[in-house]
Amino acid sequence: MKDNRTKVTVNTMNQMKKLFNAGTKQKHIANAFGVSVSTIQNAKRCNFDYTAYKEFVDGQFKQWKLSKTKPNKLTTPNIKAVTAVSDARMDWVIDKLADIEIRLRTLELNSK
Repeated sequence: MKDNRTKVTVNTMNQMKKLFNAGTKQKHIANAFGVSVSTIQNAKRCNFDYTAYKEFVDGQFKQWKLSKTKPNKLTTPNIKAVTAVSDARMDWVIDKLADIEIRLRTLELNSK
């Protein structure tokens, strides 16, 4: 599968820096070089230094790959814990309804 993104080189980084310093909008620079706006933002974050940019992007990819390999613990909830929370909420609701019922009876007695 061919990747449609343009590879950033030292030369393109220098040209992007010149355009950025000249006041060109990031989206226009991105379109001119066939990269995304986030690529321009990352280059700007690294002060358009190719070595720093490369290390930064490599670090982002490593983080992304690590997050993909870690199992997501939120996908398998603890059913007992969910049931306990649901039961506690239900008990709270029942207590509140009982309290409301007592208040209504008190109001009825006082109004007679």
